[in-house]
Amino acid sequence: MINKDVKQDVVDFLNLHIQTQLECMWLSQQLSLNGFPGFSWFYQVQSEDEFMHQRRIINYLQGTTGAEDYEIKSPDFKTFTIQNPKDAVTFYINMRQKTLDFALKIKQNAIAKNDYLTAEFYSWFIKDYWTEIDENKDILDRIEMNGTTLAGLDRRMGKREEINPEDVIHPMAGFKAD
Repeated sequence: MINKDVKQDVVDFLNLHIQTQLECMWLSQQLSLNGFPGFSWFYQVQSEDEFMHQRRIINYLQGTTGAEDYEIKSPDFKTFTIQNPKDAVTFYINMRQKTLDFALKIKQNAIAKNDYLTAEFYSWFIKDYWTEIDENKDILDRIEMNGTTLAGLDRRMGKREEINPEDVIHPMAGFKAD
């Protein structure tokens, strides 16, 4: 049976991903409005990834004894203005860093409550966030190297592949035990 404080952390984690999905959708819209279709696509795909994260968290809640009853809250979304890809990438890095910090905190809380299964559940997300932050820092470096000439980079950003839901929701599905 899951500890009620640990369960609330998982629910808060779910609600945070609803917020980050909306923020990625907004980044996509802002970049589209400002003439960056490739960057717009990149963050549209990222918003799909955020949705897949939500599904993974919901699967965990529904599959954990004592966690099946939870409340999804409406996010407190505030619009913001993004003029260019540099601002979008910087916003995303900061947003993802906050999510990473929260995941690290609630993982430690799960460990303190002796819930090692939930602590390990967060490990996948933590690794994913580090990868996403590094990827976006690389993109930021490319933006800074290109200056105001971003057409080529924008085209490359538009080539990001869609998310394979199974890789996010059930990353161990392909694993076959001996």
